[in-house]
Amino acid sequence: MSNRFTQSDRAVSSTVNYIQVLGIATLLISGLVFVAADVVTDQHDRATTEGLTIVGTQLAAELEATDVLVRSAGTDGYVERTVDLPTVSGGSYSVAISGTGPVYNLTLTTTESGHSVTIPFVSNTTVDAPTPVEGETLRLVYNGSSMEVRDD
Repeated sequence: MSNRFTQSDRAVSSTVNYIQVLGIATLLISGLVFVAADVVTDQHDRATTEGLTIVGTQLAAELEATDVLVRSAGTDGYVERTVDLPTVSGGSYSVAISGTGPVYNLTLTTTESGHSVTIPFVSNTTVDAPTPVEGETLRLVYNGSSMEVRDD
């Protein structure tokens, strides 16, 4: 019986095994990186949506409080309030108001990713926002006939 493997054949065999192990390890690690990237993206999306919801709820409360203030001041009064809102996920967002009273919809949309959240609110005073305004610092102005949301 002769030995089928020579000394040089064994060296090739361990080199091939080493390359196979590196290839499999690379595939596993790259798979984990892709999965982790998806998890981080999903978490960022959820954080953005939750942040917009919180800011939208705060702004809706400010609009409702301004409505109460306007009604207590009477129809001939002038009311102006400045509302400072936080940023969401380090970016800016726009605010749009739609609907007819007394129920309106407040829509916040991020400028970077396009995430959008709609929050309903109630106002017995007519609310106008002719164009979407940029968030963060807004002015709520009642001029005797309607309440407007303006950029500051």
